[in-house]
Amino acid sequence: MITMRAPEGLTGFTHQGFPVEIRDGFVQVDPRFRGEFEAHGFLAEDEAGPAPAPARPLDLRKQVLIGLFSDRLDAMTDDELDAMLAEARAAQQREQDGASNLDPAAVTPEAIDAMTRPELFAFLKLKGVPAVPPITNEALRDKARAALAG
Repeated sequence: MITMRAPEGLTGFTHQGFPVEIRDGFVQVDPRFRGEFEAHGFLAEDEAGPAPAPARPLDLRKQVLIGLFSDRLDAMTDDELDAMLAEARAAQQREQDGASNLDPAAVTPEAIDAMTRPELFAFLKLKGVPAVPPITNEALRDKARAALAG
């Protein structure tokens, strides 16, 4: 058996239908399966470097969402995956651009009504409020108003 470090934040994993126990970020792996584990982001102990700070375990909601998105992603073509990745990167850039021009202390309830979608995401990010698509602009505005009031 060899020791491999699990990807950061991973708290559960199955290989060929069998659960793999992750302890303190490490797993014991039959060397014959090293390549398969590396394909999923695991690193051999000698390549893993110093142990990172313990990560928060993924809560059940996140695990369910990851499973749902994984199923959807598995069914997508390469072109669909490329388009989705390009859109996600563009959205992230728009959010970052909006965040750099945004002063959260200057935001008023009236300003929230006039904010663009990227600005709303940027404001919520600066306030530490999670907002994940799919979400409507009104739901974003409601979250922004709540963040402003809180």
